[in-house]
Amino acid sequence: YVHQTEMYEYNTSGKNTFPSFCPRTNEERIQNVPNAMKKLTGIEVIITRKQEGTSTTFVQNKEQFLVCGRTTVWTEPSKDSAHYFEVEKKYDISNKMKELAKNICIQGETTGPKINGNRMNRKENDYEVFNIWNTESQTYQDYDTVTETCVAIGLKQVPLVFRGILPENMSELIEKMNPDMLPKQYKTVQAQTADKGELV
Repeated sequence: YVHQTEMYEYNTSGKNTFPSFCPRTNEERIQNVPNAMKKLTGIEVIITRKQEGTSTTFVQNKEQFLVCGRTTVWTEPSKDSAHYFEVEKKYDISNKMKELAKNICIQGETTGPKINGNRMNRKENDYEVFNIWNTESQTYQDYDTVTETCVAIGLKQVPLVFRGILPENMSELIEKMNPDMLPKQYKTVQAQTADKGELV
């Protein structure tokens, strides 16, 4: 299912193909992959809240800077892509990534009043990071490195709801989560191992 506010992602005007050196985002709700609980039980994990917006990737690769949606590169602002360029300008992402001088893809969620039904109840468009991909090593940065990068260039991360040893069942896990980061209508999370940054 594609929400009507995200149908623009499947139009072709003003866009190029998503770069092959950067993986597309595909973060899954941990509730949808119960086998992951068994696989990761007893391992330190990072669990963050899965925001309800539209996937947005900013790429700095050598001298090239790209603004990407879920599946393609946006080459210019338009009615359908204005929110991508708005959050880029809001955080001066292009200039800060160039100053950082690292070949990386910053992946996060753009949320706002006219995005995906505004399930996050935003009053203005905003951007929060959940992954950073190194295009040279072809690996994800671990959580602490992502935090360092975000601090360095002034970006927010998606809310952290749990960091620790993963218990055996979901009910026990939810009890240990940060309740302030889990509004009743948004008890959806994504997880990655703390040491390798592997996505579940």
